Amino acid sequence: MNRLSYLIFLLPLLMGSCQTIAPYRMDILRPGYKATPIGKSGLLMVDNAGSQPADYGHICKGFVSSNLDSAISLNYHTDTLAPLILTYLSGRLAKEGYYDTITVASKRWFRPAKTGSLDFLRTEPLNNEQKNALRDSSRAPLWLSLDRLLVQTKTSNKPYSGYSLVTRDVVVRTVWRLIDARADTLCLAFQHNDTLFWDKAGEDTQMALDEMPDFSETLPEMADYVAERIAPIVGPYWETVERFYYISGSYRLKDAVDYLNKNNWDTAAEIWKQEYAKGFALGCGRFRAAMNLILYYERAGIPDLAMDWCNKAEMAYKKSILKPSTYEIHVLMAWKKALQGRVEEFKKLKIFYNGNLD
Repeated sequence: MNRLSYLIFLLPLLMGSCQTIAPYRMDILRPGYKATPIGKSGLLMVDNAGSQPADYGHICKGFVSSNLDSAISLNYHTDTLAPLILTYLSGRLAKEGYYDTITVASKRWFRPAKTGSLDFLRTEPLNNEQKNALRDSSRAPLWLSLDRLLVQTKTSNKPYSGYSLVTRDVVVRTVWRLIDARADTLCLAFQHNDTLFWDKAGEDTQMALDEMPDFSETLPEMADYVAERIAPIVGPYWETVERFYYISGSYRLKDAVDYLNKNNWDTAAEIWKQEYAKGFALGCGRFRAAMNLILYYERAGIPDLAMDWCNKAEMAYKKSILKPSTYEIHVLMAWKKALQGRVEEFKKLKIFYNGNLD
């Protein structure tokens, strides 16, 4: 399964005989797609999806031997997937610590409306009767409703010379609504599709099929993957990013490394400021010190000051004779663009946390 990261600086060129920089990984807080303080005191998650028949939405391709029919039975039961998704999503959101309480609504709290044989295809939201019943059981101001869940699979066989490869491709299609329960107002409605696959190889098709995990065994992995993708939409989340800092270029930059090794960032930052103020104006020390101070202030959660040092780094390299490499300038410009986004994200985060980001 693929993972997307917001920004990673790859450093392929700077680890030669004379090391110039060191990588640094840190966690940064990002706002969810829907920034609202409405639900901070409580989130209620509701399974409003219908039940998909076991024989719907599943196909196979490339199997020609009739004696394999039983091995590739396409009756896949998905009834437990929706509760699993909400359980994993609840856990992920709780881990981030934004919502005071997170509750998954019991089916006993309301009467399911999508009970017909084809109602699992419907995307209608909770009806008024269901909403009133949920209000009787929960005071959560924000609701997240899973209004459709559809699972489609394709199991394929590709014979090669000497072995067979069996692949099960799975698409999980979901429709969600985020609701302000107090005002009975829709905050956000969205569809989310996730694709996963499992493949196994064997000396023949039957051996490959025997190695393939049972569909029911893969439901927790599907649920966790969907939850991982939905969590950043409905709440703040932490993301690990990679940055770097310079460890050479002047005696002050080298001195600062000793303090960083003791996790004393404040003293290191004072040394970098001294280098920027007193370093050789036409050399590379001032530029590198400014770059390190970008990291210092971003790490401290002050993107505005980090942006100021981006500008100072840009001015430093324009005035110096010993220019940084094209790659270093590219990194600076990319970092500056990322910080512009971080400044806007902090505005959203202040909304989420009512101005308290300590």
